[in-house]
Parts: sequence; C-alpha cells; structure tokens
Amino acid sequence: MNKRFFYTGCFVLLLAFAVLSAVFLTRVEAGDESIATQKTYISYEIQSGDTLFSIAKEHINHSDISVKDYIDEVKLNNQLSSDKIVTGKKLIIATYSRQ
Repeated sequence: MNKRFFYTGCFVLLLAFAVLSAVFLTRVEAGDESIATQKTYISYEIQSGDTLFSIAKEHINHSDISVKDYIDEVKLNNQLSSDKIVTGKKLIIATYSRQ
C-alpha cells in the first residue's frame, strides 16, 4: 500500500509541476515583439476609403489573429452580411495591446 501511495504522490506532483510550467511558460514571442494579451473593443467611425481589410490591417497589430478572422469578427459583431461599409457609420472593432 505504501508503494501505491508513493507513486500516486509522485504522479500528482509531476502533474502539478507540468500544469504550473505550462501556465508560466505560455508567453509567446514573435521576433522582438510579444503577442497581444489584451483585447479591447472600441467604436470606430468609418473614414472615406476605409475597407474592412484596411481596418483589419490597421488594428491587428500585436496579435496573432488573421485578417480574415478579424473581418469575420467585425462582421459578426456589427451584424454585417457583406463587406460593404459606409463612410460616417460606426463599427465596434477589437484592438490589441501588450500588457
């Protein structure tokens, strides 16, 4: 019975160590810049010449999200059924920053 207790204790300690290591070592580096860890939503007024693609390229800095995924999220959050946007209207968009 003591061996079983010993091995169970060792397994639990190793598992705890693995989980804690994963938590503390999850910071991802991309060159010299850290990937964003904070996402905030803002109201953005559409300017003349803006497209969803240009807005995405401007606001995905410091993140690992793709332009397509960002555009899909903007469309979902603003109930857009197409990529057409109108100057002067407002969109709810995500911005990313390093902590």
